[in-house]
Amino acid sequence: MAPGSCRKAIFRGRQRALAALLACAAALAPAFAMHDASRAAPRNSSSAAAASGIDRVKVMRTASGNLIRLSFRVLQPDKAALGDRNARAALLVERSGALLQVPVAEKVGPLDHAGRPRAGAEYWLVFANERNRIRQGDRVNVRIGSFRAAGVVVE
Repeated sequence: MAPGSCRKAIFRGRQRALAALLACAAALAPAFAMHDASRAAPRNSSSAAAASGIDRVKVMRTASGNLIRLSFRVLQPDKAALGDRNARAALLVERSGALLQVPVAEKVGPLDHAGRPRAGAEYWLVFANERNRIRQGDRVNVRIGSFRAAGVVVE
């Protein structure tokens, strides 16, 4: 075996494992899922949340850090920029400047939201964290269409 071929085989194996993990996430649950949060304790929303229609923005590492989960609650569906199919979500890492976007599956298309959001429902998106670009404690800027949340700390 050539000296560099072992490293290449390991790298290809990791790429395949990440691709399989993303495929499983897409197959088991859509990357943009919702559940009813009407029983959750109400929180006071800031003026920014009231203006954007989105509240409780949270970013956390999952699947041993290979995936990043962005979750949020919709307060006012008419103000939330989620009904537009062109409203793509992205995370910008302040430390490195890396930009993460929602993965696009070959046969399914972008793994993001579909349909009209409901008031009081919590939604989530999954991003691929290739090369460990986002670490716990990093600050990220969230962009979903016209919605912006700056300096969200990764859990």
